[in-house]
Amino acid sequence: MGDYEKEQNRLLQLLEDVESEIESADEDEGDEDHIEERDEDSNSEQDLETEAEENIDPSRHMGPYFLGRDKTTKWRKHTFPQNVRTRSKNLIIKLPAVKGPAKEKQEVIDIWNLFFDDSIIDIIVLNTNKYIESVQKNYTRPRNALKTNALEIRALLGLLYFGAVRKVNHLNSSDLWKTNGTSVEIFRLVMSQYRFRYLLRYIRFDDKSTRLQRLETDKLTAIRELFEAFVVNCQKHYNLSAYATVDEKLEAFRGRCGFRQYIPSKPNKYGVKIFALVDAKMFYTYNLEVYVGQQPKGPYEASTSAKDVVKRLCPFDLVEPYLKVRVSTEYIPKTIKLRIHEVCNIPIPEPTTSSA
Repeated sequence: MGDYEKEQNRLLQLLEDVESEIESADEDEGDEDHIEERDEDSNSEQDLETEAEENIDPSRHMGPYFLGRDKTTKWRKHTFPQNVRTRSKNLIIKLPAVKGPAKEKQEVIDIWNLFFDDSIIDIIVLNTNKYIESVQKNYTRPRNALKTNALEIRALLGLLYFGAVRKVNHLNSSDLWKTNGTSVEIFRLVMSQYRFRYLLRYIRFDDKSTRLQRLETDKLTAIRELFEAFVVNCQKHYNLSAYATVDEKLEAFRGRCGFRQYIPSKPNKYGVKIFALVDAKMFYTYNLEVYVGQQPKGPYEASTSAKDVVKRLCPFDLVEPYLKVRVSTEYIPKTIKLRIHEVCNIPIPEPTTSSA
């Protein structure tokens, strides 16, 4: 029998099989058709599927594996297939990038001005001058109590930056204005030592005459306006990547403060605790919240629990749904139900380490 005849016989056999299936289907049409009506909101079908999935041993699909020391954890011997199509929800379609006017800035001072813009400098100048007016009567010579301006405030901040770069923040200010050649010359060229210490003494970020009244409802009132303006500028000029992280930092500070913290495990044991939402790719600070303890009753009263802090730092109604947020386990108590776009950093206990 030739190849042509074999192929003809195979096709005839397939045709007979199809005809027999059609005849059996026609015979079944006479049977009574029963349709079970189900509520669309019923979860029974989903429950059955969930139970069936739970009964499936996942090790059947993972291939060869190592058994952990706890005799329960299973570690794959081979990596997952790399040629599998990535799910749409896992596609990274957003990259970290600057936006708006920040795209055109190249110089360091221009970029700095985006965050400490004229509105922030004006807040400092306005409130500092108000405080200077209230103390001018204590000076016999008016030239020793002159008001300040935006240019002088920027110069003061520049000297503070420069002092931090040169690590002279623990030196006495008189050492920075020495004329024997051992000091940093730029300090003497910018302003006098008297003016430097005068501005540091009287610089203010709020109206001190009304501070006591505002303290009744807000512990952060001394820097509230300036701090919120700075956070807005941080969010205005940058787009987060698809991954962000939430954690705390302790900003070193030993001055007088009603919400100063002592954390022995930190390098600087005393300071102000700040919660931050940071881009995990570019390490850019996107949102900040100062921990002040329990606020008095009023507009700034808010829960200080880890769950609520994370929710306030991550306004998911304002950001894209594909943002992945990594949070430390201390911010994920059992009361938090993670959303699909939140990722928890869970440390692996030592006993589950592979024995291989």
